[in-house]
Amino acid sequence: MIKSEIVQLGTMLSKVKYGPYLKAKTEGSVRYLRGQDFSDHDLLINDGKGFVNVENHDSNKDLLEEGQVILAAKGFRNFAWAYSGDAGECIASSMFFVLSVNSNLIDPRYLSIYLNSQKVKRRLLSLGAGTSLPTLPRKELLALEISVPPFLMQQRVIRLRELQKERSKIQQSIQSAEHLLDSAIIENILNQ
Repeated sequence: MIKSEIVQLGTMLSKVKYGPYLKAKTEGSVRYLRGQDFSDHDLLINDGKGFVNVENHDSNKDLLEEGQVILAAKGFRNFAWAYSGDAGECIASSMFFVLSVNSNLIDPRYLSIYLNSQKVKRRLLSLGAGTSLPTLPRKELLALEISVPPFLMQQRVIRLRELQKERSKIQQSIQSAEHLLDSAIIENILNQ
């Protein structure tokens, strides 16, 4: 049996900060990530509408980098997402913690999957402070105990999540095609 190590999240991170508060626009050079830019399954939605111009702001320091995970720290929906350059240039809004992960210790994609597990989401929600808009305290986040398996097991978990995403996309495509087919059949019957 492969043994996981239980460690505090803070020991896996080189830096933790909030994203900046910027005024989002419908057009710009860099995508400005907000909670609404993510699906209920914690996936980035490609038709995001929030952008900022980095020319007008010293935002280059706020651009997400490989090895960073953003974690929704405000509100009732805590979720994590591992940044990848495939998403293009992005800046996380102030609703997110930006976690700079020490990738020699843990794969950022694994960390995001782990933080999105139902057990951890319930724990994060219970840590939230505030009455109207719960906010995840930094100190409690850094003290959160996480299970870190060996890298080979982390890679297996990541691959399984990728396969689940692919299956979900295929199922959505099938549903869309079935809907179009059903609509075409009904139109054909009505037009006879």
